[in-house]
Amino acid sequence: MTATDIEVGRYHNSAQLFQFCKSMLQQKYDGNVRVIDQDVGALLGFDPADCSHWKKGKKHIHNLESIFKIAEQLKIDKDVVYQVALGELRVEEASFAMASYGPFSLDEASREQIKKEQFDRQKSNPETAHQSLKLDLEWLDRLVASVLQKADVREAPVFLGEITSKYPGFRVSHQPSGDYYEVDRLEGPMRVEVRHAEHPIPTHVRYLVVKEFFGYLCQVDSFPEAQGLEKVPQLLEVYRSNFALRVLLPESLLRADLNAGVDADDLIATIAQRFWVAKPLVAYRIKELIARNTRNA
Repeated sequence: MTATDIEVGRYHNSAQLFQFCKSMLQQKYDGNVRVIDQDVGALLGFDPADCSHWKKGKKHIHNLESIFKIAEQLKIDKDVVYQVALGELRVEEASFAMASYGPFSLDEASREQIKKEQFDRQKSNPETAHQSLKLDLEWLDRLVASVLQKADVREAPVFLGEITSKYPGFRVSHQPSGDYYEVDRLEGPMRVEVRHAEHPIPTHVRYLVVKEFFGYLCQVDSFPEAQGLEKVPQLLEVYRSNFALRVLLPESLLRADLNAGVDADDLIATIAQRFWVAKPLVAYRIKELIARNTRNA
């Protein structure tokens, strides 16, 4: 690396940015196409030599135009690309943010698939119960409120330990030498053990833990509202996502911050930092609350 490279290059995490772009291309092709390094270089029109330098961190992205170009071609949020380039967002978390937050509702294709599966099951077994496709957010809000009240959560951020300490069957531990994230589900009685390798726990892993916690609650408490959800994995995933969203961003605490008029140029980033969650979650949660206000007006 030359002195010129150091002086001109604004983004000192080029190798990480390269890996993130490759991850996004792999998600885009969904494993149907093998992504090679030159596919990543093509995003910025690099020849093989420049592509190799970028991959090794020897070539920096010099301007915002390149950031915007990457975001446009990958069809992703330019802020996420920018954060990766600055080293503010790790590759694993950025990739997760682009692919795995949500779903928070059933799309039409999922609805049609579920209806077909239910029709086929009822043809072979007329006694099979029909699972409603309506998302019961009122019940979910009550469930979240009871969990937060039991843990005596009064301010942000929501500490997972405060919640899990009230549920001895659900254990979260830091295991540096283990896998990045792993879960053991044990029966008789029902127990869940979640282990994560990084400390402090990354924001996307917090989200995964709370999603797992929803499944645990449904198993041990047998809520009538959750009966049959295990037979409709698409709907179960929507419930898990909405539960995690509400636990990590409690409505009362978030509204208090919004009503107080958080003084910041980037409201989303400020709240994300305060609640220890990813910005896409904050943006969705605020949008949801605004929609609710509009409906109730």
